[in-house]
Amino acid sequence: WNSFPNCNDDACTCECLEDENSDEKSPENGRKRKNSRGSVRESMLLAGRAPPEWSLEHDKQLRSALIGASKRLGDNYQAQFHVGLMHLRGERYSEALESFEICRQIIYKKYDLTESRLTKSRESQPPKKQRKKASSSGKEPDVKS
Repeated sequence: WNSFPNCNDDACTCECLEDENSDEKSPENGRKRKNSRGSVRESMLLAGRAPPEWSLEHDKQLRSALIGASKRLGDNYQAQFHVGLMHLRGERYSEALESFEICRQIIYKKYDLTESRLTKSRESQPPKKQRKKASSSGKEPDVKS
């Protein structure tokens, strides 16, 4: 899981870690270098530091972002589903149930819309002509009335 090519030790604290995570200006272009490898969590673990604990403030920020996203996206069942999961995590069961109900309604609405489109496309196609069986003599059969 080590994302640094020069290291063989998982608990490495050598120069390559400092080089990868440094925000010093590079002499080539004068811009700050960004850490392009791995996540912040991985780099903190490699440096021997624990990532910050999840707090109530983090929960409020996540809830605000998810609810805002679900409102902006409108009929997006995935956003509503994640809002429901977030409410479950926070033990807000009535809000979770409401989000899951909205998610279910969106899925049913999309299913009904798809079904109606398929039905309309089937109805708009001309009916297929049935072939008549040819007689063995090659002539039309005489119909006696």
